[in-house]
Amino acid sequence: MIGTNDAQGVNHNGKDIYYGTKEWSDLYRTKVNKFAQTMSVTSEKFYWMGMPPMRDPKFDAKMKAVSKIYEEETSKFNNGKFISTIPVLGDARGGYTAYNNIGGKQVLTRGNDGIHFTNGGGQLLTNAVLDKFKSDFKR
Repeated sequence: MIGTNDAQGVNHNGKDIYYGTKEWSDLYRTKVNKFAQTMSVTSEKFYWMGMPPMRDPKFDAKMKAVSKIYEEETSKFNNGKFISTIPVLGDARGGYTAYNNIGGKQVLTRGNDGIHFTNGGGQLLTNAVLDKFKSDFKR
């Protein structure tokens, strides 16, 4: 999972490109596509995990926007799969929650900042990804 720090302006070829502009989206999409292409040619299958819901609504909107780019660009490759983390770490409506059900218990899965995961959150994501791998790599 990458991208939590990506929703910000960048300097590209000496020019400031601001987050939220079409120019930023086009540049970011190109970079995501190049990265996905690299993964595609070096792997039988590759997976790109989207961002989970964030506590701060403005930051959550940014993470949804970058995740949409990940999903769209990953779908351009036959061996690429996008994994949404929203059903794994979100609440029943897909919004932010700090606690999730693990083995019938409510477990703290997000850090105090509303961004990062606790060990429980990391384990929940790991289990979801392993389940996906198991179903995709059945022989």
